[in-house]
Amino acid sequence: MASSTLLDNDSVSQEASARGDLRCLLESAVGVEIGVFGVSECVLPPTCSRSCVAASGGDRLAGACAVVRALAEHDEWLAGAAPSMCDQGHAIAVHCGPVSASLLLAPEVDGTERARFEAALSLWERCERLIFENDGLANELLRSFEQLNVMFDVTQQIGRVADAAGVKLVLMRKSAEALTCDWSCCLSPVDGVLWWSRDRQEDQSRTVEWIRDQYADALRSVEENRQILVRNAGESVEGPRDASLLFGPFGAEHGVTDLVVFGRRRGRPAFVAGDVMMMDAILGHGGHVISNLRLAERIRTMSFEAIRALVSAIDKKDEYTRGHSERVGFLARLIGKQMGLASTALQDLEWAGLLHDIGKIGVLDDVLRKPGKLTVEEFAAIKEHSRMGYDVVAPIQAFAGVREAVLYHHEVPDGSGYPEGLAGDEIPILARIVHVADTFDALTSSRSYREGFVLDKALSIMREEMGTRLDTAVTLAFFEAFDTFRAEQPGRYRQVFGHVKEAAEAEEDDG
Repeated sequence: MASSTLLDNDSVSQEASARGDLRCLLESAVGVEIGVFGVSECVLPPTCSRSCVAASGGDRLAGACAVVRALAEHDEWLAGAAPSMCDQGHAIAVHCGPVSASLLLAPEVDGTERARFEAALSLWERCERLIFENDGLANELLRSFEQLNVMFDVTQQIGRVADAAGVKLVLMRKSAEALTCDWSCCLSPVDGVLWWSRDRQEDQSRTVEWIRDQYADALRSVEENRQILVRNAGESVEGPRDASLLFGPFGAEHGVTDLVVFGRRRGRPAFVAGDVMMMDAILGHGGHVISNLRLAERIRTMSFEAIRALVSAIDKKDEYTRGHSERVGFLARLIGKQMGLASTALQDLEWAGLLHDIGKIGVLDDVLRKPGKLTVEEFAAIKEHSRMGYDVVAPIQAFAGVREAVLYHHEVPDGSGYPEGLAGDEIPILARIVHVADTFDALTSSRSYREGFVLDKALSIMREEMGTRLDTAVTLAFFEAFDTFRAEQPGRYRQVFGHVKEAAEAEEDDG
């Protein structure tokens, strides 16, 4: 946060400059000297330094009067009780501000000049208030800048996250870093416990158990009232894991509220109002992001279910192809993932696999189910299904990445495919992937005119057709992805590809 540090340093230097200019003005105009006594500075009026302190030598405050010593030591007895004359007979006045105290001194003041001295005091007090207010505005600007910086950073990070739990983790981490916390957790009825910590040795289980046990009332209050609560170390329950805590509500979908807790270990600074404001801003922004993400997920789910229903209706036209489109969609996504395609492309592949044969809804059932060889006219009618499928999905904006895969999934590398006879790299990559997935499932599935090939035979045919009928790179990716899936998820493999026969199974059937 280099920009934040720069802004803070500028604020401090401007405040010091304003005080110095005003001191010079009052000294030259009315002869009033001003000393400033704060936590980080102690500037004596010139007369005090010259007549009292310097004359006595030694300690820089040796010889100073009781008023100067009290101001330097930040004694509160001076508030409203300072004398009007010092020990040397000079007129003095004390102003106690929010962050520092001031001593105004006029070496020689008679009755006529007393009014001028009082006016100088009044002017100084008003200017001090203005400087303090300006400093407050600068700090508020700094805090707002930090909030915007964090939210911008969060927005960039969550743009690469596809699920709500991932977004929450990003928000927790970035918020905890901005608030200089040691750890943070999200207690979610949906996603469980989400955790982030600077120290990997931090005991997540013990910390979460401690929060739930010792701060059950605070958690309940945040959930019911949806307000941020602060429990700083001096106020919280004593225990081996005592810390300053900041509780906040996050989201409220369907009556379910996540509870977020940020922690600073004992000895770290307590949480202040500015921390609460930042947390409120970040969680509010994050809540909108999560709501939008949930809505997008629901829309995608509804769209996917509608597609499945449509595909199911098409598959029912031909009992031999039932489940074919779902398997092609599954395989297409598997291949795309193996090839390192982006998540949006993977979703398009799954949809394209599901919809690649949607145009068959316009093909006569007698042609689709014909057990024998097709005539030239019948085959021409079958080939029209890719164009008809394109016409079905083309008006739907959400399927912009799916259209070409549906239209060109029967194009092949040697240019002998249809509908346009594209060759090699002219064929869109998604169409090449769907074609390989479609080929495998067609080879291993039984049709009205033949039995499905056993697995080894189907894979052998695909190897022979690499470079002519099948894209080589895509087919090699298919082999690797299929073998990995088959070895690592045998149960899921049997569920999806239970119809695929191994060589031993085929021999038993023949026997």
